[in-house]
This record gives sequence, structure tokens and C-alpha cells, in this order.
Amino acid sequence: HMKRSFGSGSSMHSLNDIALDKLDFESIRENLSRYITFPPAKCLSMKLKPSFNQDEVHHLQKETAEGRAFLDEVGVLNLNVIGDATSSVNRAASQGLLTSKELLVIANHLGVLSPARNAVHKSINSQTNKLPLLNIIASKIPECAELKSQILRQITDSSEIADDATKALREIRRQKRSSYD
Repeated sequence: HMKRSFGSGSSMHSLNDIALDKLDFESIRENLSRYITFPPAKCLSMKLKPSFNQDEVHHLQKETAEGRAFLDEVGVLNLNVIGDATSSVNRAASQGLLTSKELLVIANHLGVLSPARNAVHKSINSQTNKLPLLNIIASKIPECAELKSQILRQITDSSEIADDATKALREIRRQKRSSYD
């Protein structure tokens, strides 16, 4: 990624903004984002800014070189998902309720994270490719297969939340059915 602006003070900041405007950097970000299929990454791509810090540029170049080496070894890494789970995950983190459709979108996202993490670790362990920076990034991705399975077990074939998803839901639905009988 590209991050920091060069120099200190508002004069350097505005000079950088003028330069980015002259380069039509917004169009560059938009063009880049067209190639990105994973919604959180697409969102990050729209916030990219060039870095003028030599150490940071060197680090990002190494990260990019590792990414290219990884893709050369494994080929295409499928990060295609249906929908964007960001707002649903944020709501769930705040103890909000989710619909079955939102849970299925989250499960879909989880379904691409574990294989991506595992592909990086497999590539690292293959002895043909040492990827220390990608290893750090991949290590931050939690193992998600069990959570995905738990979500999918709670959704019926008709895409509804199952009666036995929780004890409370089971009891509410039992009471509702008995009140109509």
C-alpha cells in the first residue's frame, strides 16, 4: 500500500495534494479498485496514498515482491465473494442482530479467508518460497472454517435461521406455534 504524505506542515501537505491532483491519482485508485474482488480490500484500495518515506517504500516494495512470488507459485487466489459483509460484521460486533442472508454473506467471506491463509502457509512451507512479510499478514487471519460451519448449520435449506439455532429462539418459536394451535 501507499500511506504517508511527505514533509511536515500544511504547505507540504497541500503541495502533495496538488501533485496528486495533477497526476489524477483518484483515477488511478478507481482503476486499481476495478481489479479487486474482495470488498474490504476494495475499500482499502480507495484510501491508498503514495508514501514518500524511503523505509516505508522499501518495505512495501518487498511486500509486493513477496506477493508476486506467491502468485507466481500458486496461481490465481480466489477471493470472489457475494456481497459485502463489513456492515454486518460491525453490527454483530456491537451485539446487533443479523438476518440469515447476512449470516450467509459472512459465511461466504469466511469461506475465502481460510483457503487464502492456508495457501500462504503452504507456499511458505514448500521451501521454494520464503515469504516473511506475507507470513506476518497471513498469521493475522484467524482460522475461520469452524465458524463458517457453525453459521451454515444454523441456516435451513430455505435460507432461514433454524429453530434450534439458540435455546431462546427454539423456545420463542415453540411458544408461537402453541399459541396458534
